[in-house]
Amino acid sequence: MKKLLWTLLAVCAFLGVGLGTAYASDCLNLNFGNWDSVCLGIEKSGTKNFKISVDKNNLSKSSSIKCYVILPNSSMYSLNNCEWTFSYSSNNTDGVVVSATYILKNKDFYSKRMAASINFNKWTRWSSSSSSSKSDKNLKITTSPSSPDTYDWVKLTIKTDKNYTGKIKFSKFQYRSSSSSSWSNISSTSSTYVSDYSTDWSNGYYRMTSSDKGEATLKNLIKFKKSGYYRIYVEDTDGNESYVQINVDTSSSSSSSSSSYNDEIELSTNRTSPSTSQYVNLTIETDDDYVGKLTLSAKYRKSSSDSWSSISNTSSTYFTDYSDEWDDGYYRMTSSDDGEITLKNLVKFRKDGYYRIYVEDTDGNESYIQFSVGDDDDDDDDESKVSGFSTSELSKVKSIYKQRNSLIGQMQRKYPSLKKDTYWIKLSDNLYDDMKDVINDKKYRDFDDYDDFKKAFDDWYKYTTRNI
Repeated sequence: MKKLLWTLLAVCAFLGVGLGTAYASDCLNLNFGNWDSVCLGIEKSGTKNFKISVDKNNLSKSSSIKCYVILPNSSMYSLNNCEWTFSYSSNNTDGVVVSATYILKNKDFYSKRMAASINFNKWTRWSSSSSSSKSDKNLKITTSPSSPDTYDWVKLTIKTDKNYTGKIKFSKFQYRSSSSSSWSNISSTSSTYVSDYSTDWSNGYYRMTSSDKGEATLKNLIKFKKSGYYRIYVEDTDGNESYVQINVDTSSSSSSSSSSYNDEIELSTNRTSPSTSQYVNLTIETDDDYVGKLTLSAKYRKSSSDSWSSISNTSSTYFTDYSDEWDDGYYRMTSSDDGEITLKNLVKFRKDGYYRIYVEDTDGNESYIQFSVGDDDDDDDDESKVSGFSTSELSKVKSIYKQRNSLIGQMQRKYPSLKKDTYWIKLSDNLYDDMKDVINDKKYRDFDDYDDFKKAFDDWYKYTTRNI
């Protein structure tokens, strides 16, 4: 008994599999008020591997949070379920910034963003900052895309009370050249900042009628000429005011992957810098009650100084392989998805360069996520040809796979009851088959990454030790 348990424990240590899931002991508590709080943790493993996790046990059912991370190279990512494992190499002492946007769904819409930064070399030193906003529930605006390139059309969606009729005035237009600059009021038709615009924009207002039922999308509202940060303010006849910020071509000088999103659609992926031999997954998050098509499209540019060009989803020049959803050009969200879906093994890129995958819903809201393919960044030096697994991680899976039959045989001889335990046999066989799929880099496999494998092994280990 002891010998076998020590063998299992040694395997667990070899894999880096713990006996339970815990958040970082030095996590930072972010208190949003209203008795709601989360504990934000980040753990370092080795020289460049990090894990972000958020304990949401003290978050009320009427509240929710969305999490983002900003790396020192200015790459920003939306975190699926507020968790992420990533690699980052840095020779300086810049820190990671993790922000959590808290949303309270009560009589009035209330949101509060808190950001926590952590130094790469001093893991116990946290600093945090926060900002909050309260927007009147009767007036909300969004744009698509929220981070356009210069000379791209931008559309604006206005939502207010269903029975509201009257002017929605474009009350203020502001600009700043960088995130550290001050905001300046500018003319809405200035040729320095704007290259084209609609009649509504030049009139300075949109008139909401009863047929709008409180919602209007102004397509092709404006084209921006100058890169930087813009704010559009709108105001109704009751004096309620809201604004939306638009970041125009602010990432064009960087080769790092990034994403553009609005409140309606958020995108994330398991791999932002894949090689041409690796599949990428795409996770789409939208409103919980959204049902309908999500249209998929792509753009490409060879280098950061080139312009973006639309490309066909099925182009053999740019894609080696792709899923049925990518071939169809859309995914149809159903009520059972609850507003979130992960499209596994969506595409495999053929050509080096930069790609953007766009997702648009039936209301015209659009977001994109950017990929850097074939980048020689040091972050990918340890990646294997199997998507989601580093070279060392894949080596561990292969080692356990080879030991599996011998270990199972020893346990059944030592503990005959296991031979009749159909659930244990099924767990063992499934783990073996799933490891084989990883090693053979099967397109449709249960283990998308090393964390999936560790969880399955942990489940098998716990069941085994409880029943011998």
